[in-house]
Amino acid sequence: MSRRRPQPSVRYAVAEYEGAHQVVDQLHGYALSSHTAREAAETAARELTADPGAAVVAVEALDAAQSGPAAAERRILRRFGYAWSLRQDAMLGLLRSPSRPPT
Repeated sequence: MSRRRPQPSVRYAVAEYEGAHQVVDQLHGYALSSHTAREAAETAARELTADPGAAVVAVEALDAAQSGPAAAERRILRRFGYAWSLRQDAMLGLLRSPSRPPT
């Protein structure tokens, strides 16, 4: 029996938190951006879905906007952990693509 946790049906979703609309990566649990208007957050979520590499850019922009010792630690963890995870997802997606001949 598999112990894998169920994957979310939508990778990037919009969640409201303290009056702001955040774009959240549901697979990894990261809030990637914050918007005042829900429409702007939904547009950002669609852009991330169309180009997963844009998530790395969003994380770097979010990290650059934060300051302090705790932010520095989060920045290091996210930069290496999240970016690595996104690149691994992209590589695994290429391995599963139907254009690849069977081995």
